[in-house]
Formats: sequence, C-alpha cells, structure tokens
Amino acid sequence: MLFLAVIAGFFAENFREHIVEHKREKETMFALLRDLRADILQIDSLRARRISRNNDCDSLIYLLTNSPATKNVERRGLIYLYGRNASRRLHFRPQDGTLQQLRSSGGFRVVQDTSVLNSINLYELGLKSNLENIEVEEKELTEYTDVAAKVFNVTVFQEMTHTDNITMPDSLPALLSYDPLLLNQLCIKLHYWKRTSLSVLNSFDKLKENAERLIVSIKNEYHLK
Repeated sequence: MLFLAVIAGFFAENFREHIVEHKREKETMFALLRDLRADILQIDSLRARRISRNNDCDSLIYLLTNSPATKNVERRGLIYLYGRNASRRLHFRPQDGTLQQLRSSGGFRVVQDTSVLNSINLYELGLKSNLENIEVEEKELTEYTDVAAKVFNVTVFQEMTHTDNITMPDSLPALLSYDPLLLNQLCIKLHYWKRTSLSVLNSFDKLKENAERLIVSIKNEYHLK
C-alpha cells in the first residue's frame, strides 16, 4: 500500500508540473503574439516611410546632377529638404522582450510544438539579418553625412529641425559648394545607400511574412486569438 501511495504521489506531482508548465507555455505564447503584432505594425509604418524616403533620394540625385537645377533658386529649398531627410534613420527595432526572455532563461524547452519552434527559429534568423542590415546602413549613412557636411549649410538644417518634423527652409539657401565632383560624390553615396534600402525593404517583407506565419502557428497550437 505504501508503495502504491508513493507511486500515486509521484504521478500526481508530475501531473501538477505538467499543468504548470503548460500554463506558463501558453502565457509565453500570448506575450509573443503581442510582440509579433507590434512588430508587424512597425514594419508596415517603416516600409511606407522608406518608400517615401527612397523617392526623395531619387529626386535629390536628379536635382544635384542637373546642373542648372542646382543653381535654380526655386529648387534650393527642395534640395535642402531632401538632403536632410536622406540621413534619417528608419531602422526596425523589434519588440523582442519575450524572445530574449526565452533565450536567457532556457524557456524554449517549454515550447513543445515543433512547427512553432521552427517558425520562431526562422523569425529569429530574420532578426539577425535585420541587425546586419542596420550595420551596413549606418556605415553608408555616416559616409553620406561626411560628404553632406561639405555641401549643406548647417545653419539652414538648424532652421529646418525646430521640431521632430523636418520642414522646408524659410529662405532659399545656396549650397556651400557646386563643385560637380563633390556633388557627384554625394550622389554616389546616395545611390549605394538607396540600393541597400531596397534590400532592406525586401527583408521587411520576409520578416512580416515570417511573423504572420508564426502568429498562425501559435494561434492554431495554443487556441489563442
């Protein structure tokens, strides 16, 4: 009888641990769903802003390589506006608190479903690629601003950034230099940066696709909404 009581107690304890772990697993997946939905909203916003900035970049290259346009007083404001907008950072910063917690605490062991684990791994690979893209963009944008400092007047940029929004300059300011070689150098920096930005847009699409796939896996496995 004592032996049976010990066995029964052992199974009861295991059952309680299983219930506790399953509850913890479901709570974790609910938190991950919340993070993923926030990531998708951020990706959609950044994607629209990047497309707009890429178009501004094309316009700036056109204005700077069209010699009469660079000295056209009416277009100086646009050149300054596009020139300042080009250096704005539009990096994706994921809501990865739940993923970090899972990594640091060894919490992935509580995730039992293979399809969910595979989807998490795929999404994490995308996040790693995103960090690599940020490093490349930071280098290219730094190179752009180094050349821009020789072309644009900082006092004009100061006028344009009184608030969080970048506005057209009140005046019609001239560039510091109209040297065609220097302007071409600036446009080359813009060209390389824009090519990288287009690659980033593609990575955004893949990240969003992987996030949506992970959301479906979680909802199906854990019966969450």
